[in-house]
Amino acid sequence: MSHRIAGRRAILLVLASTILTAILLCAAANPARTQGLADDGFDPSRLETMTASVRQVPLSEEVVNRLIKSFPEMRKTGATFSGTELPENPPGPGGSDLDALPADKREALETIAKAHGFKGLQDWSDTANTVVMGYIYLAQGKKPGSVDEALRLNVAHAERNPNLTPEQKTETIEIYRKIGATLRRLEPTKENYEIIVAMKDKLAPIMDPN
Repeated sequence: MSHRIAGRRAILLVLASTILTAILLCAAANPARTQGLADDGFDPSRLETMTASVRQVPLSEEVVNRLIKSFPEMRKTGATFSGTELPENPPGPGGSDLDALPADKREALETIAKAHGFKGLQDWSDTANTVVMGYIYLAQGKKPGSVDEALRLNVAHAERNPNLTPEQKTETIEIYRKIGATLRRLEPTKENYEIIVAMKDKLAPIMDPN
C-alpha cells in the first residue's frame, strides 16, 4: 500500500476516465477510431474489469475529518513495513487490492483504521478512494454529470453524421453508451462532490504529502 492517500488503482481509474472522456469528445468525427479505442496504449475494453471492484461510499464532513486525522499515523505505520507490490490485474467483483498486503501489515493498518472509527481497513480504503476520485475530478474542473454531457454530445453528433450508415450510427452510439455506463462508476455523486469542494483546502496537504 502506498504511503499516499491516493491509491494507485484509484488514480489509474480516474486517469482512464479522463482519457476515455476525451476520446468520447473527439471520436465522433472518426467512426474508425470509435472502434479502435485502444489508441495511445490504453485498451478501454479493460475498463469494465478495472471498474468492477470500485466501491464509492457516502461522505460527510465528519467521515472526511476522521480520514484526514488518521492519515499521519497510517503513513507512519505503513512506512515501517517493506513496500507492497499490488497485483497488476484488478481484483474481480468482491475482491480487493488489500488482499495483497502481508498479514502483519494489514493487521497494523486495520488497528489504526478502527481506532479512527472505520469498520476496518477496507472501509478506510473505500473512503480514501472515494475522496481521491472526487478530489481529482474537482482538480480536473469536472463535475458530476460530465459523463452524461459528453455522451449526449457524441450521440447527437453521431446521429447527425452524414458519413455514417444507419448501421454504423447504431454501432457507434452503442459503443458510446457502453463506455458512458462504465465511466459513471468513477464519477462522484453530487453529495460527495459537494463535500470535497467544501473541504478541498483541508484535503490538499494529504493528497500529496511529499
